[in-house]
Amino acid sequence: MKDEPVSNPFLEPGWRRELTPEEQSQLRAWLAAHPEAEGDWELEKGLNEAMGHLRDVPVPSNFTAVVLQRVASEDRAPRQSSWWSGRWWLEWLPRVAVAGLLVTGTLFGIQHHKRLEYAQSLAAISRITSLPNPSALENFDTILALDQEPSADEELLKAFQ
Repeated sequence: MKDEPVSNPFLEPGWRRELTPEEQSQLRAWLAAHPEAEGDWELEKGLNEAMGHLRDVPVPSNFTAVVLQRVASEDRAPRQSSWWSGRWWLEWLPRVAVAGLLVTGTLFGIQHHKRLEYAQSLAAISRITSLPNPSALENFDTILALDQEPSADEELLKAFQ
């Protein structure tokens, strides 16, 4: 498609009838001034000749009225909507499939990350060469209590006042 189509003034008369000799000479002059439109004119000319070979089909006098009446009746007719006949699911099927793949991929990624953390923690534990002797933990509660500061004796403080 061209960016700026050139308007050929002889298109519509060529659709309706054979061009007169005067119009044909004007057309040749116009095509000489616009050589880029010559291919389009040849295509139009061939189409006009092909359509000229078609036989005329009789059209009833009320053709337009019948067509408009049928269109109006189709608009008023209730549409049967079912899951399969609507075919709306064909539009949603790819979207649901992509969403399912994303959810599945996310879940597998989370599971992989958790397994990786577990493996790293096991590797860190395995690097420990020596563990403390369990007897050192026998007095753990006593050692923990020594680290706390004693609370003030309220009765003693009242006695000094």
